[in-house]
Amino acid sequence: MNKKTTGILLVLATALISGFSVFINKYGVKETNPYVFTFVKNLIAALPFLFLSIPLYRQIKKLNVKEKVLFLSIAVIGGSIPFLLFFKGLSMASAANANFIHKTMFLYITLFGVYYLKEKLNWVSISGLVVLLFGSLMFFKLDPSKLGMGELYILLATLLWAGEILVSKKLLGKISPSLISFSRMFLGAVLIFVYLIMSRQTAPLLTLNLHQWTWLLVSGGLLFGYVLTFYQGLKRLPASETTAILTLAVPITSLLTLGLQGKSLLPGQPVAVLIIVAGIILITGSSFVLSFPRRRESTNNY
Repeated sequence: MNKKTTGILLVLATALISGFSVFINKYGVKETNPYVFTFVKNLIAALPFLFLSIPLYRQIKKLNVKEKVLFLSIAVIGGSIPFLLFFKGLSMASAANANFIHKTMFLYITLFGVYYLKEKLNWVSISGLVVLLFGSLMFFKLDPSKLGMGELYILLATLLWAGEILVSKKLLGKISPSLISFSRMFLGAVLIFVYLIMSRQTAPLLTLNLHQWTWLLVSGGLLFGYVLTFYQGLKRLPASETTAILTLAVPITSLLTLGLQGKSLLPGQPVAVLIIVAGIILITGSSFVLSFPRRRESTNNY
């Protein structure tokens, strides 16, 4: 199995985990303070990466000063501030607008990746971006009349996460995905805990009951799986392709809602799901499509 195929399979697993996580977190976050919920589940996911990173610390010592700053910045722009902004925004924004804004992350990563990572765009991948954006817009039905501060918070969180993924992709050429995950999850959880102390929201940590811990353990376990597969996939794929595949989490969550809650998709959403899948296929298969004439010519010459 080649590098790209392995990367696609890993990120497909990430999308599957994400689809389940979004569905489950909607219930789990209702059981306690959302910031406390975020801190505890992130810490649960972070602990395995703490142990996995111990034998790898020498890799950090080999980084130059700029790279060490970027490594630490992952905790800030990926593991702490955007989580706080996102949950604040969710409490203020409409669900449709919030989901659409968050799922446009692939667009920012693709555009910024051309400059920061020198990733190349071609006519097939650009077509895929347009198709994927149209499918997302059609699925979530963005309502411009309801845009407000909540949507702004979510946009800022999404941009920060996009920046973190670009930084992580840059560093994955020199350090292990486990170290990236350690910075994002463990150091990020430490910063969220500092926020809880400063905002005097630590009291709920002492009153968590068995029911709440059950939700937290499930959510934390899913988050561990998400981070583990995502950064392994990101190491093997361009950042734009990685985040495009993640959009598959949208129909997965919808199917779970449909199957377990008896709800039905809104008119147009089944078609939107097909459009989203088509966009992802175009983006991930762009290099294969463009190389086909060359491979065919090479075969004929042989």
